[in-house]
Amino acid sequence: MAPFVRSLLFAIPCVCMAVAAQGQSLSLDLGTLEGREWKAAGVKMSVVVGGSAQVRIAALEVGGRGFKDILLTCGRFSIDGGGLRCDQGLMEQPEKIGISFSYSPAQGVLSVQAVLGADEVWRLEQSGETINLNLANARLERIAPWLSGDTKPVAGRVNGVFSWSPAAASAQLVFEEAGFSDASGLHAGEKIAGRIDLSASRLAARWRWRARLDWSAGAVFWEPFYVADGGHALDAEGELRADALEVATARLDWRGVGRLDGALTMARPHNRIERWSVEGKDLKLGGLSALLPAEWLEQNGLPGLALSGTAAIDLAGGPSDLRRFRISLSGGGFEVKQRSIGLTGLDLAFAYDAAVATPFRIGFQRAHLRDLALGPVANEGEVRAGVLTIPNLVIPVQDGFLALNEIEIRRDGGEWGARLRGAFTPLSMQRLTTALEWHPMSGTISAVLPRMTYARSTFSVDGALLFKVFDGEASVDGIRVDNPFGRTPRLAANIKLRGLDLAAMTGAVKFGDITGKVDVDVRGLEMENWQPLSFDARILTSEGDFAKRISQRAVQNISSIGGAGAGAAIQASFLRFFNTFGYDRIGLSCKLVNGVCEMGGIDAGSAAAGFTIIKGGGLPSVNVVGYNRHVGWQEMLDRIRAVIDGNSKMIVQ
Repeated sequence: MAPFVRSLLFAIPCVCMAVAAQGQSLSLDLGTLEGREWKAAGVKMSVVVGGSAQVRIAALEVGGRGFKDILLTCGRFSIDGGGLRCDQGLMEQPEKIGISFSYSPAQGVLSVQAVLGADEVWRLEQSGETINLNLANARLERIAPWLSGDTKPVAGRVNGVFSWSPAAASAQLVFEEAGFSDASGLHAGEKIAGRIDLSASRLAARWRWRARLDWSAGAVFWEPFYVADGGHALDAEGELRADALEVATARLDWRGVGRLDGALTMARPHNRIERWSVEGKDLKLGGLSALLPAEWLEQNGLPGLALSGTAAIDLAGGPSDLRRFRISLSGGGFEVKQRSIGLTGLDLAFAYDAAVATPFRIGFQRAHLRDLALGPVANEGEVRAGVLTIPNLVIPVQDGFLALNEIEIRRDGGEWGARLRGAFTPLSMQRLTTALEWHPMSGTISAVLPRMTYARSTFSVDGALLFKVFDGEASVDGIRVDNPFGRTPRLAANIKLRGLDLAAMTGAVKFGDITGKVDVDVRGLEMENWQPLSFDARILTSEGDFAKRISQRAVQNISSIGGAGAGAAIQASFLRFFNTFGYDRIGLSCKLVNGVCEMGGIDAGSAAAGFTIIKGGGLPSVNVVGYNRHVGWQEMLDRIRAVIDGNSKMIVQ
């Protein structure tokens, strides 16, 4: 608004003086008039000296913006002593603005007052090259069309004064109920109150400036951060040159968090950041919890996140690189009660300097997931040439240990990467499942972790993960996870399990009692967003000599998983009164393609004869045969869920 008012109203007095010099009452077509910041076309004037004046402008360009059909009327127009004056003026385009102005060419003084509402007044005073602009309840949204970028003011008022001359500039502005937003809704502010004080002086080709911003009230959302209630202040000073904007020092006093000091150099005219730095000490992490909105925390699985402890940071970088990064935490921790996860007593010292190697230290007293406890931990490493190396890290877990070795974390091409290997000692499945509030399981679990790598948004394993679980052995190879931390992670893997104890497995989920051992193969597993897309899975009785018995309940549940077309054929009707049966082999397969499972059993079988899921053996024995070869994946999940809920029913033939 200010460039428009100043340029337009400076042009009009000049035109009036030219007309008044030719007579007392004139009507003229002046065509096109131009100034340094404006251009007016189709200018027509009618003037009655000592009476009224009227100016029509067909098209006006000011500051890159265009206006059409402007009408300015002076109710009282006078020329006196080489100057002119317009009172009771009105400008229409399209908003009606009350205007009055006076201009003295001899003294080079221009005075303009614009009344844009009942209590909104803009006053412009220009004397030579010195300009003063006074604002009373000026609406901030008026300046939005003159600003570049997508984030613009949408509400609020400002009071104060702005002054400029070739040698100095200053501003004292007070904001009330200010608001801004962008089209995406990811950046917004409302009911902001505060004050800006700015002073600058020119020395040769550079401006030395100092500014202070006091934010006393209101809220700002800058996705994902939310800052409310004000009480913050920013002081800064530096230089403005033709080639750069330099913030020599900046100090942010952040209520509830602490003080941050920084500096910045930005190349002009493309506004490219050349150097920057930020430093803070004794920062209260608890104050940062309020920065993340409850909705965002809920969506990201961290409802009610609470932080604790203090931190110190020292960061510096260039246009696209990080040259120095130092952070230390003392007594740090977090708690997410709704997810029953947390960590306490975190002490961390991490430093990266492009020029020298620096030490690394980490430790915490306790971490927990539900009642699963980890810690305490204390370890050290080194940061050299942008790579964090930790030779080994031992983490107590319940009655065992997780040992990680050859840990490396690096930043490559603007992306983070990591690799490590490790193992964990046998853990009690009973204690583990109880702590995690899972179905109780017996036995132990242990694992060997080969080299695992995360690079270029992909997690992969160089070999097979080896486990011991349910008295059997398990391996997972071909593991690859693309975009694991994104919105649509994609996983590929092959799973092989050998000699799993059925008694331990089925007892864990109240499936019914089965004794024996099984082998499980899942080949070509592909998942997107943790939902299966395709796989070829098969469960089959292991080779070997061991007891093979199955309970009525287990037969019932296996029949239910086989589907409504599956039937349990008992050798003789009176045998249905037995609690357990003998069997020779158990087998079930599912090949998932396009959301449909192609079912199979111990052998291929024919479409008419069905496929055998349980082949009887011994006395008494039972056979289970399935007939429905194609089952939707969601239906299969519903069957398994019904079995777990105890809703399945046995079909006897």
